[in-house]
Amino acid sequence: MGALFTGTVIFLVLGLLAYFVVSAIYRNDKDAQGLGQLSVVLATVCMYIMWATCFLHQLHPLVRPIKEGAH
Repeated sequence: MGALFTGTVIFLVLGLLAYFVVSAIYRNDKDAQGLGQLSVVLATVCMYIMWATCFLHQLHPLVRPIKEGAH
């Protein structure tokens, strides 16, 4: 599960980076800062779940390919 762990770490690092960037941009407006931080966290979690789901479905597909001519 090396690739899944690596992808998780990448999403975590990028999410934290985006979180702190939003915090720095909206440091004077606390309402906008909170909304931006919430948006970053929700977007990061949703994108990670989508990526992990797609990755795992490609790793272990539910439907196997049908070979041509094998009837």
